[in-house]
Amino acid sequence: MILDDTWRLERLFTHLISHALARPDDDWLTSLAAYEASASRLRTWDLGIIPGLWQTPDYARATFERAHAAGLLADVDQALERRLERQAAVWKRGDMPRVSALLSWVVLASPVGGARVMREQLAHLLELAQRPGASVRVVGRHVGWHIGHDGSFQLLTVGSDVAFAEAPGMVGHLVLDPDRVERYAQKMEEVNDLAWSATESYSAIEKAMDEYR
Repeated sequence: MILDDTWRLERLFTHLISHALARPDDDWLTSLAAYEASASRLRTWDLGIIPGLWQTPDYARATFERAHAAGLLADVDQALERRLERQAAVWKRGDMPRVSALLSWVVLASPVGGARVMREQLAHLLELAQRPGASVRVVGRHVGWHIGHDGSFQLLTVGSDVAFAEAPGMVGHLVLDPDRVERYAQKMEEVNDLAWSATESYSAIEKAMDEYR
């Protein structure tokens, strides 16, 4: 496969499969955090919420409180602490990875935690996007239905290798099969091609900030 030649997937997936066989399925978040902390590139597509690594503490807490109220999460404080640890492992590394987020326009139009929390969150999004190697782009409403509506996902490059983590709602799993990872990589490229430019995306985010006043 092309991706095998480009990113040399086999070595990583041999390791991932061996690791997966030695751990419970519900340990996916611990494994994801470990890969995030060592990845040289992290790419995220999200349909309805700011990606976890880009969230402010108040925005994250608001999402966790909703999950707790719905019976999907036991401990809000513990979840928030874990989220902030994952963020620090990526954003405070000495060897800053390349981090990019593709967002549906729905993310900007979906208030979480109230107007103040949303303004601060969107400002934080723009601030992080100014860091070397970081970027945020938005897929506008005008695009209509597209392949990204299948679900949110994340691709991680570890060395020359790629892993994929899917986290719909409050659950998720690591996808280990090379063929499936290749399909997700292709899907990421298709969504990327639909997104506004960085400049257009920043303007859309700033406009959304003005609406949360």
